[in-house]
Formats: sequence, C-alpha cells, structure tokens
Amino acid sequence: MSEPTPDEIDPIECAQLLILGGHYRQAEDVLLTARRDAVADSEEDARCANGLGVVYKYLGRYDDARRAYEQARAVIEPADPAGPMMATLLHNLAGLAHSRGQSADGEADARRAVELRVALVGADHEDVAADLANLGVLLEAQGKFEEARACFERAVAIFERVRGRAHPEVAFNLGNLAAIAEARGRYEESQLLYDEALALQRDLLGSGHPETMRTLNNLAYLYRVSGRRAEAVAAYRTVVATLEPQVSADHPVLRAARAQLDREAV
Repeated sequence: MSEPTPDEIDPIECAQLLILGGHYRQAEDVLLTARRDAVADSEEDARCANGLGVVYKYLGRYDDARRAYEQARAVIEPADPAGPMMATLLHNLAGLAHSRGQSADGEADARRAVELRVALVGADHEDVAADLANLGVLLEAQGKFEEARACFERAVAIFERVRGRAHPEVAFNLGNLAAIAEARGRYEESQLLYDEALALQRDLLGSGHPETMRTLNNLAYLYRVSGRRAEAVAAYRTVVATLEPQVSADHPVLRAARAQLDREAV
C-alpha cells in the first residue's frame, strides 16, 4: 500500500499532531487553509473552527478561541444538539473557561459534556474518561478537591481498563491527582504520583516531549512550594532548555517555566 499524499491527509488530524508537538502556529495555518476550502457553515467548517479554538487557547488568544468555538457551535447545535461534536465543543468551552481563570463559569458545560458523552457511548468509554478529567480540572481550580479527585480516579480506572496502565492519558490523570495532593499539602503523595506520571510519559512519549515537560514543570512547582528551591530551579532550566529548540516562544509551558526562573532570579 502506498503512503498517503499530503492532499489525502485529513487537515484536522494533521493539526492535532502539530498541536501535540507544540507547533501551534503551523496548526493554525493548516486549519485556516482547510477552513477556506470548506463549505461555509458545513460540518467540516465547524470542525476547523473547533480546531482553531484549541490552537488559540494554547496561544493565549482567548477571545479568538471563544469566537471560533461559538462559530462551530452555531453550526452544530441546531443540527445535532446531543451529538458527539456538541459534546466536544462543550468540553472545549469548559477548558477555555478554566484557562481564563473562570472555572466556575465552565463547570456547567463540562458537566453537560459528560452527560452527553455517557448517553452516546456509555459510562465506561474512554471519551467519557477524557470529559471526566476535564470536569475534574475545573472542580480542582474551585477547591472542590474531593469531587475532582473522584473524577480523576474514575478517569484513570477507565483508561487503565481500556488502554492499560502504560498510556499517556493515565499519566496525565496521575499528574492531576498529584496536583490535588500538592494543593492539600500532601507533598510526599504528590511526589510519588508525579514520579509515576513522568516515568510513563518518558517511556511512552519521550523525555523531551512537551507533555513530559508539562509534568516536569508541575513537579518543579511542587519542589518550590515544599522548599526545595535548588531542585525546582534545575527542573525549570531543564524544561526551558528542552522546549526552546522545538516549540514556539509562546508555548504555555515554556512561558511558565521562564516566568518561574525569572522569579527565582529576583
């Protein structure tokens, strides 16, 4: 079987791969081109708009992200208000609210996304696990730690059953559980969870992958708040040195690590 040509590659899938690698501006270019080629107000147009919303969220262009998501919603909601694309849009709108520091505003959308997804695929599907993790992040930000922990633990259980323990989503949610333990002052528990998440990500994604660096950046924060300044600085420097050659300067993890190093230098 011959390799697919660039014209045969789905632009949404291409953009998703670029986003995973932290190449947000290239993803934006792919999606803008695809959207120009799509029929206005079609499902393809809505998919591209949703993808652009994801890109703009990561770039910190929150108003543009909201606008793109709402453009997609205006197409999808009248046509299929309880379908998978609607669940995805609600998931993404909730995630945007969290990024803007408005987690309480996004909670209803996150809960609705879970409800829709359960109705569509059943309670034990990995897509439900992803929605539960998203809801957990919003709950954690509001200090609703017990419900957030339950969401993350349920997500881990689903992903582990479907994909096995050695899976990136398991690692991601172990990191979420670590953040809750950290917020409650359980630093040893948090360290163990971060260590397991990092070990999984290094094996599955590679030591230099942006998601691995995201977890290391979070672990560095744990070091800082628990008084281990030298370890924190070393970890932040590793994050910066690893990400600088491979992602754009506005990558959120790179920005966060640089900001922490600037604080430590004061």
